[in-house]
Amino acid sequence: MKKILIGFVAVALGLVIGLGSLRYIVTTVSGEIRNGPWITDFTAGGTDAGAYTRAKLAAQALLAMTKDQSVYFIAETDSAGDTLDAACHYTLSGGDLPTRWWSITIYASDYFFVANQEKRYAISKSSLSAQTDENGQWNASINNTATANLISPKAGSFSLMVRHYHPEPIVSEDPYSLKLPVITKGECR
Repeated sequence: MKKILIGFVAVALGLVIGLGSLRYIVTTVSGEIRNGPWITDFTAGGTDAGAYTRAKLAAQALLAMTKDQSVYFIAETDSAGDTLDAACHYTLSGGDLPTRWWSITIYASDYFFVANQEKRYAISKSSLSAQTDENGQWNASINNTATANLISPKAGSFSLMVRHYHPEPIVSEDPYSLKLPVITKGECR
């Protein structure tokens, strides 16, 4: 009986360690490039994407294209490194990005759109062009009120995704030099 119990514990421990390490690798380790809170992986959508990158893309339900067609940057933290929390108000600020067209979309923790009656899931170069100041800078609000530019969930964490469609070469040649939007946390309830 003791051998069966030891065998069971060994199998259970092996499964926990194996599945835990797989989850860690799929959710954190790949060919990631980090620019502030924004993370991308240039192998996404390409033939050189490894098994872990493909698994991560599948987990996020992301249909990735090659880096010359589009580049996605994902943020799950604000610019100070704190997890994006629906209990807080945020300001997203930036300017035009080096791409033909860009958008920023908000997702709930399950990587689906945040359900809201106003259907405010994204902002874009087109929607913010009238709101830019004389220096080409814009600000957008993120919170779970009906007046926000992007409506966050009622509770829990969320993520933001910047999509660059037909990016200029600088996006893949020097992603660290990009001036991606700043995510500033405001009041929390």
